[in-house]
Amino acid sequence: MINLNKVLSSLIIFPLIVTSNWNIKTWAAEYKTAESEFLIWKIAPQAESTYSVYILGSYHVDKNCKTKPGAFEFTLNSANFWYAFNKAKTIYFEIEHLKNTTELSRKSQLYTRELINKYGTASSPSESLKGILDAHNYTVLQEKAAAMNFPLENYAHQKPWVFLHAYESFQLRQTEYKSQCGLDNIIELLAQIVQKDTEGLESLDYQINQYIDSLLKINPDKIRQTLLEIVNVESTDKLLDKYIQEIEFLINTVNAGDSQALASYINDWCAEDTARCESLLYARNRHWLPKIEQSLQQNQDSLVVVGAGHLVGEQSLIQLLKQKGYRVKRLYNGLELTEE
Repeated sequence: MINLNKVLSSLIIFPLIVTSNWNIKTWAAEYKTAESEFLIWKIAPQAESTYSVYILGSYHVDKNCKTKPGAFEFTLNSANFWYAFNKAKTIYFEIEHLKNTTELSRKSQLYTRELINKYGTASSPSESLKGILDAHNYTVLQEKAAAMNFPLENYAHQKPWVFLHAYESFQLRQTEYKSQCGLDNIIELLAQIVQKDTEGLESLDYQINQYIDSLLKINPDKIRQTLLEIVNVESTDKLLDKYIQEIEFLINTVNAGDSQALASYINDWCAEDTARCESLLYARNRHWLPKIEQSLQQNQDSLVVVGAGHLVGEQSLIQLLKQKGYRVKRLYNGLELTEE
C-alpha cells in the first residue's frame, strides 16, 4: 500500500527539505507543556568513559507548532530530551540545513529534478503513467486529479514512480502536517538559538540519491496496485484520511517511546518492501556508523537526531552499535537508564 511507503519516507525515515527561511536572530521559541517520552538511547564505549553519545528518534513532520509575530511556538517538554540536549556539545542531524535553508531547498529541487529527468522519463509509451493504465482507468484518474487540482498531465508521459513521488508531496500539503513542525527541525532550531555545534551525517546529494534509488526499486506490481487503489477509491479524501491516521499513529508512537510498536511497523514494511528498506534505512544506517563511532572517541557528549525508523528493527543503527560492542542503554521513565 502506498500510504505505508509514504508515511515511512516522509515521517520517520526520509526527511523533507525545509523550505521556510527562519531568521534565527529574530525568532524566539516558546514552549508548552506536554510530556513526551521519546525514543532516546545512550551509547558509550565499553571502556570506562565520562562521555557518551545520545541518539534520538525523530519524525520529520508534525502539526503541533505555529508561527506568530516574533515567535515560533511549539511543544517540546520531555525530561529525557532536555537531559540529552543540555549535555550535548555537538548535535548531529541527517543533514545540516537550517543555516541556509533557501540555498539548500534550491539545490535539493534542482538535483531531484535532474535525477527524475535522468531516470524518470519513459523510453516508450507503454512505460509511462498514461501507458500503464487502460483508457478507462486513466480517464478516472484524470477526473480525480482535476477535482484535487493536481496537475496530472505533467506526469502523463513519465514513469509511474515520478507521479507517485509528486502525489506523495501533494498529499502531504493537503494536511496540517508541515516539515517545519517536525521534531528534528525544531531541535535544530533550538541548537541554533543556543549556539550548539551542529553537523550532518550525510550529504544532501547522498540523501537524495538514496531516495531516488528507493523509488526506482518499487516493485512494478506494487506501482500498478497503488495506481488502481487511487483510481478505484470512492473518494480521494478517504486516502487522505488513511494517510493522516498513519501519521498520527507514528507520531504518537514516537512521543510515547513505544519502540516495540514502531519496530513491528518497520519490520513488517522491510519484509514487504526489502529493496526500498535497504535504500532508505539499512544502507544509510551503515553509512552513518563511522561518523557516530568517531564522535564516541571525542572528549565530549553528543546528540544524534535521526528519523525514528532508523533506530528500531533488525538492522537498526542501535543494533549495529550493539554488534560493535558499545554499551547501549535506553533513557526511559524520567531519565532512568534501562539496559536494552
